[in-house]
Amino acid sequence: VCKNRWKVVYCTRLARAEDEIERGEIEKEMESKGHAPILEELQSTKAKEGKQGAEAREFKKTQRTQVGYAPARAMPEEDLKTRTMLDLESISFEQGGHFMSNKKCELPHGSFRQSRKGYEEVHVPAVKPKDTSDIERVKISSLPKWAQRGFEDFESLNIIQSKMYKAAFSSQENLLLCAPTGAGKTNVAMLTILAELGKHMNEEGEFDLDAFKVVYVAPMKALVQEVAASFQGRLKNYGINVRELTGDRQMTKAQIDDTQVIVTTPEKWDIVTRKSGDRTYTQLVRLLIIDEVHLLHDHRGPILEAIVARTIRQIEATQEMIRIIGLSATLPNYKDVAH
Repeated sequence: VCKNRWKVVYCTRLARAEDEIERGEIEKEMESKGHAPILEELQSTKAKEGKQGAEAREFKKTQRTQVGYAPARAMPEEDLKTRTMLDLESISFEQGGHFMSNKKCELPHGSFRQSRKGYEEVHVPAVKPKDTSDIERVKISSLPKWAQRGFEDFESLNIIQSKMYKAAFSSQENLLLCAPTGAGKTNVAMLTILAELGKHMNEEGEFDLDAFKVVYVAPMKALVQEVAASFQGRLKNYGINVRELTGDRQMTKAQIDDTQVIVTTPEKWDIVTRKSGDRTYTQLVRLLIIDEVHLLHDHRGPILEAIVARTIRQIEATQEMIRIIGLSATLPNYKDVAH
C-alpha cells in the first residue's frame, strides 16, 4: 500500500470526479507533480480494456450469425393497429368475497315490497321444507362397532349426513359437500377420517397409526383450535393424536411422527407443500380435508388452488392415493368447483 499510495490516491480522486473538467484538472496535477507514469499506465489499461470489449462484441456477433440469429425487426404498423391494450387494473379482483357475478337477482315467488317513510320493506316468504320422509336416517348402531366410538354422543346421523354416509364411509372417491352452515359437515369429515382409519386395521382390531396422516385445512386460527379440540376428544379412543400447525404453533420432527391428524390453515399448508424436496409432513398424507372451499371466491382462492394442484401432482409423482374432501357453504357452480 505504501509503495502504491499515490496510485491509490489519484485513482480514487479520478473515480470520484463529477465531470470531465474536474478529471482534467486532476490529470494536470498528476503531470505537474511527477506522477505522469501513473497517468500513462491508467490510459494504457483503459485502451486495452476497450480493445478487449470490442473483440468480445465482434465474437458474439459472429456466433449469432453462425447459429442463424436474426436481429429483431420492427413490427408492421398493420399488426400494431389490430392489437388491443389489456388494462390489468380494470379486471383486478378487488371486491374479493363481496364480488357478485349475478347481474340480476330475482326474489322468490310471493315476495313483495312496501315503501315506508325513509325506508323500504322487502317481504320474502319462508322456504317450505322439502319432504324428507323417504330418506332413512343412518343409526349409529348400524355402523361397525369400532366406528361407533367416534359418535358416542349421537343416536343417528342427520339427513345430509345419512345421504353422504355411503360415499364418505364406504368409498374412497373424492367428495365435495355443499351445505348450509350448521348442516353437520364436520361429521361427514369424521366419517372420511374413520374410513381412512379402517383401511389400516388388522384382523385383531388394532390400528397401524404410523401408516397414515390426515390433514384438515381450516380458514382461520380460531377454527383450527376448535376443530382440533373437537377431533382430539372424539378420536382419543383410537389413540389418535390431533395437533395444530399454524404460524403460532410449530411441530418438531418427533411431534410430526406422533401425530395422525394435523389441523392447519391454508397459508401454513401452502408453505409446507411448497418445499417439494422436504416431504416430512406430506409423505404419509392419505386424506386432505379442506373446509370452507367457497373461499375460492376470496383472496385466499389461489392458495387453495395451489394446495389442491400440489396434492394432485404428488399423487401423480408417487402413485400413492390421497383422498381430497371439500366442505363448503352452498355454491351455485358446485360442479365447476368439483371438477
